[in-house]
Amino acid sequence: MATDDQSSRKRRPPPRVRPSRESDPVGPFLHYLMAECRVSPNTLAAYRSDITKFTRWRSAHAPGPIGSIDIATLSGYIDYLGLQDLAPSSICRHLASLSTFFRFLIQEETISENVAKLLIAPRLWDRLPTVLGPAAVETLLTTPSPDTPLGRRDRAAMETLYATGCRASEVAALRPGDIDFDSGTVRCIGKGDKERVVPIGPRARSILAD
Repeated sequence: MATDDQSSRKRRPPPRVRPSRESDPVGPFLHYLMAECRVSPNTLAAYRSDITKFTRWRSAHAPGPIGSIDIATLSGYIDYLGLQDLAPSSICRHLASLSTFFRFLIQEETISENVAKLLIAPRLWDRLPTVLGPAAVETLLTTPSPDTPLGRRDRAAMETLYATGCRASEVAALRPGDIDFDSGTVRCIGKGDKERVVPIGPRARSILAD
């Protein structure tokens, strides 16, 4: 008859075996982007989506070790992306993600060559941006009501965006101490926690001071 100690040993689940970096390189790659490249959450999500899409396609159409990927494999993947009705800019983003992924694999000594660099990206048309005229900009900036706290907040944020050219996330992260009213500058933290100082005009400073 088995003792309680023997029964507990029998019921103990087997130890989990972690996949190697070669068999599952996506997880370490995403950790590398967060810990060393310090990419933004949106950028990380884009990389995750692009690389996951590629690994799923490869498992179905070109299985094998990651080191066996060649230019023919990647060309087949680009053809597949083209059949998905993706815009040329989206395909170029996928290529950029793959190039960064392979560069990481080279650093990890998983592969020896970045074959993604050999691919030719789809040609992108140069498009002139559509911009608002002065009257439309003024209407947009004065839309928030100055009679409510939320309206004054929105007006201050929009004036700061327009005056500095900062990203929305950078403006949202600003603190009162980041604004130097005497010198007319704003200290903001951008991608990768990089700090920069940008000028801000008198109109925006006046709105912020209120």
